[in-house]
Amino acid sequence: MDISNGLVAVLIVAAIVVSLAGTVTTLNILERFGFGPGGGITGRSIAGTVNVTVNESVTITWVKSRVDFFLNTPNSGLHPYRNDTAGRAASKGPFPLGIRNDGASTVNVSMYASQLFNLSAVSGASDNYFQAKCGKNTSICDASGGCAQYRSVQNFNKVNISSTGALKSQIIWNFSHWAGNDTLNIDLNVTVPPNEPAGHKTSTVTLIATASCLGNAICKTC
Repeated sequence: MDISNGLVAVLIVAAIVVSLAGTVTTLNILERFGFGPGGGITGRSIAGTVNVTVNESVTITWVKSRVDFFLNTPNSGLHPYRNDTAGRAASKGPFPLGIRNDGASTVNVSMYASQLFNLSAVSGASDNYFQAKCGKNTSICDASGGCAQYRSVQNFNKVNISSTGALKSQIIWNFSHWAGNDTLNIDLNVTVPPNEPAGHKTSTVTLIATASCLGNAICKTC
């Protein structure tokens, strides 16, 4: 069949019109699904969620776990031996015990110790002859708890003597775990009791760390 040039021109125009219509329809569909101008991967804002759980861990480590005092004889009249900053300056005594918070939580620390001296004939000896307190290092001894059981012991107080921890007492409150702010000292104050037999005396000091009540009003009842 012969096709005139006029008919060919009409068919070509019709084909172009159909092609343009198909292109416009495709773009409209793509835009509805977020792939048009201003949408899709390069333009439209979408939000995602990232969940992170930081597990609580409670760990303290000895930095210095041994203290050796060379004490005077009983009733010598000399001052007690203490190894806090003032005591070391006066007597050049040993450095205190040192601990570090290696966990991922702020902690409270309780303390008890085994018998150091033969105290059977000495009244109130546990109050007078073996004492301890919190000493600052890279961290400070937090005294902001508001009542006695919720602040660090910063004046020498008796060391509770116990073999099981039943008589432990808190010595440190809110011990930081932040790097560079996570070490404290345990300062000791020791005096030889009257009539104490000569010989080598040893006490084992035990520390117990628990997660701090910082910011929790439920466990801060004075």
